[in-house]
Amino acid sequence: MSPETMRCRTPTVPLKDIPAPLPKVSFHDSIDHLEIAKSSIEVLNDLRADHFLSDAFWRDLCALTGTFRTFYQADCILAAWKDVCQTHNPSGFCLTPGGSKIVRAGPTLGWIQATFSFTVSGNFPARCSGTLGLVPSSEEEKAPWKIWILTTTLEEIYGFGNPDILQPTSQTNGLSLNGAASTNGLHPDPEHFPVVIVGAGMAGLSISGRLKALGVPSLIIETNSSIGGNWTNRYASVKLHTNKESSQMPLGHTFDSSYPYLLSGADLAKGYQRYAHDYALNVRTSTRVDKATWNPAKHTWTLHLTSSEPSISSSSAPQEAQIITSTHLILALGAGGQTPSIPSIPNRSAFTGTTMHSASYHSPSPWTNKNVLIIGTANTAHDVAEDMLSAHASSVTMVQRSPTPVLPFSYYQKRADPLYNENIPTEVSDREALTPPLPVTRALGLAGFWAMANRPADREYFAGLERQGFKVKMPCDIVSNLHERSGGHYLDVGASSKVIDGQMKSNAPPTHYTSNGLAFSDGTELPADLIVFATGFEGNMRRMAAAIVGDEVAEQLDDWWCVDAEGELRGAWKPIGRKLSN
Repeated sequence: MSPETMRCRTPTVPLKDIPAPLPKVSFHDSIDHLEIAKSSIEVLNDLRADHFLSDAFWRDLCALTGTFRTFYQADCILAAWKDVCQTHNPSGFCLTPGGSKIVRAGPTLGWIQATFSFTVSGNFPARCSGTLGLVPSSEEEKAPWKIWILTTTLEEIYGFGNPDILQPTSQTNGLSLNGAASTNGLHPDPEHFPVVIVGAGMAGLSISGRLKALGVPSLIIETNSSIGGNWTNRYASVKLHTNKESSQMPLGHTFDSSYPYLLSGADLAKGYQRYAHDYALNVRTSTRVDKATWNPAKHTWTLHLTSSEPSISSSSAPQEAQIITSTHLILALGAGGQTPSIPSIPNRSAFTGTTMHSASYHSPSPWTNKNVLIIGTANTAHDVAEDMLSAHASSVTMVQRSPTPVLPFSYYQKRADPLYNENIPTEVSDREALTPPLPVTRALGLAGFWAMANRPADREYFAGLERQGFKVKMPCDIVSNLHERSGGHYLDVGASSKVIDGQMKSNAPPTHYTSNGLAFSDGTELPADLIVFATGFEGNMRRMAAAIVGDEVAEQLDDWWCVDAEGELRGAWKPIGRKLSN
């Protein structure tokens, strides 16, 4: 590939290196937050630098910049604001009814939050929303209130429909896929689609649902034989470590009161299948994309598919090739990756037992009365260790290669449950949780963590883990872990107590295999009948994309995950490559 066609990929910056100072101010709850909110929203009609704190933030989600951008410092914010206003002319700023409140995040950390609506003009007139985070400029009683955080979010482009509204329908085109619950929306051309989505997980289904709400037909391609197979094909005990309300799908309430607080893999599959059925989404299961090529003359993708559907009388699946085309291609391949990452440990040939990655692990039942080693100490490792205890394995040891961030479940609940619950529409919760600048979200999370971790009982909890040899990384920087490593932490849904009680052991890093187990850096050896690598997956989706679009196009794509200099995720929820042309 020539240098002219190479795309300069977005460099990554550690979240900890992006300043996000939290204002330390105090004010009484008796203040008239409604009047302060109203007067502050009025200044949006004629913004000046002195309306902001000097270290303010503005995050735009497609409303004025057409993408995801975060601007820092009052002068830079004002310059960017004036620039986009020349094109989009934002106007009609209006406080949302009931849209002002006082938010407290600590004894000296609080602000007034004001939500508002506005419109933009230009080529695509649209309805937008926003929030202001307001703080007093000083401790003086009559100090002016200034903007600490400004967010602006695109809600709806006029004339194209509302992406949050779609009535369920039972309409299908009569196709039955694998005899399963997959359903298909009507589409006039079986060989060309405006949008093809690869992957029928949460992201792929959600995108297809929103596109349908906007009147855009799409086809979802899924390799598994049924929707939700990416969860049901995992280990039987798998479940989310977060509450079900934070896993709701757009357009409606997918997981109702009949579902448990922590969703299992089977629960997720059931919900996804119901979602596809209720909105008559066009899903083609048991199908893989062998390759996708771009035609610059026709501005279309050509996709080569292979479908296989097991027959009733045989488990073998005939292979059927098909070629379709699409104008747009969306890759929803899975946030955590699909290719197992297994560390290299010397002398593997000497080991006579069984090794597997957690992707291949399904049940603990074959390992009763056996010795089990688990490489890794994040969420999956703890799940597998608990599984093995329940199956009465002779010994269960998690092998810890580096200190692990641990987040007590009560910490998570204190933040998540008041925000994500059945009484608040998911889109409202998402706006509050996901629109602030990511560095600010991280700073608030760390402040909340330390406020709880420094309590005597909590200090003893972490000390109990350390006494058992489990090295705890403090603090648990959950936002950085999720956005830079896609995990690597443990959200404690119960297994840490078993470590503290000595039911599960933690050990030093391994140095090499032995004939019957592993040797470790502290000179010890442990026997093992089974070694499970709970060591994650290859995380850069650009490499996964190369298997579909080819190396030449993949070289033109941005890297995926981790944040850029503005604190925005790379390669997610936006175009990921240069414009493909002649």
